[in-house]
Amino acid sequence: MRIANIIATGSEVTSGQVVNLNAAWISQKLLEFNFEVQRHIAVDDHKDRILEALILAHSSSDLVIVTGGLGPTTDDLTRQIVADWSGLKLKFNASEWERIQQRLKSLDVEPRQGHKWQAYFPEDAEIFVNNAGTASGFSVVVNLNHKKTLFWFLPGPPYEIKKIWQDHLDQKLNIIGPQKTSKLKSWQFIDLAESELAHIVEPLLEPLGFAVGYRASPPLVELKVWVPDHLNVDQISAFQTIDSLLKDHIHFKDFDDPMVKFFKKYFLSLSSSSISISSAKRTTSKSADEDSNSFYIQDEITEGELLHRLEALKDLNLKDLSMPKIYYANLAMQKHGFPFLKIFQTAENSFSFEFQTHQGKSFQEQITFKRKVSALRQKKWVCEMLFKRLTAYCSSEGLV
Repeated sequence: MRIANIIATGSEVTSGQVVNLNAAWISQKLLEFNFEVQRHIAVDDHKDRILEALILAHSSSDLVIVTGGLGPTTDDLTRQIVADWSGLKLKFNASEWERIQQRLKSLDVEPRQGHKWQAYFPEDAEIFVNNAGTASGFSVVVNLNHKKTLFWFLPGPPYEIKKIWQDHLDQKLNIIGPQKTSKLKSWQFIDLAESELAHIVEPLLEPLGFAVGYRASPPLVELKVWVPDHLNVDQISAFQTIDSLLKDHIHFKDFDDPMVKFFKKYFLSLSSSSISISSAKRTTSKSADEDSNSFYIQDEITEGELLHRLEALKDLNLKDLSMPKIYYANLAMQKHGFPFLKIFQTAENSFSFEFQTHQGKSFQEQITFKRKVSALRQKKWVCEMLFKRLTAYCSSEGLV
């Protein structure tokens, strides 16, 4: 498995003013290509400490991705540090300077000398043109101390990173090749403590040489195991034993998220590719196509947790997931026969939901919490269980 490190530069990161969400997003992208991300490094705008981070990452990585430090101000040090350390001279790129000037003028901003600094790159660097900002990224191979490491340097703003990734880096990773000699198996368990899970699975998996990882995000806990492409009899038996012993707690396996599964099944034929959250200002004059491409929710319990889960679906970028427009609505919308979901508390330890399909069929169920949990954990538990039950209902009724 190839090793990657991610470095975030910027005093705004180390001071806590900015949460380093870039590292999490990049790690998920690299996981698709079987990179093991071993370190997330955050370092302030100090030349010596940035250099220390680069040297550390170079010594142990096949790929290092560095974010930040490519701007037009004096605290943007990355390109000069890289050039000095690697022995690659900085060279002015006239076409990049022309692009930067045109972009600034389109924004009615006067180009300054600092902006021109963004047109300098280490010699032989491959430039990743930034179509969302002025600071383009670049790639260099650092060959020091008998070790070659590929470095990708990217700007700091998340939307610029995502644009560069879309325009350049997805293709680069496809050229490099996934090299998938192993894959990640994942279980999400509900109503099970991390310590209880470890007590059961580690005696089964550790003798087989598997590296086991956990991620607790109440009410769920994830079990992660890297496995070879071809399992032997003992390995298959161990996983079957886990499934059998913990069948009452398995929420989903191998990233088959019930919320994603529901929308994939129920709205498979719809063409909308993004979620639009808006107030439900609805009239009966809308077309039938618009009606079938809408989903109305009356949420009286999760206080935004459901919205958060729905918003997160946009970042998954699943080509086979066709999302409807999501509206927060009131009970009046249910009378028009649109796909409608109502969630409400029925008692301290239970909640109910009503689901009306676009075909006019309806389904209602009350769910009781298996154990006493905090109010915050209840809200998350509701979101997790809700779509699992809806998917099962739609399948049983032949609606999907």
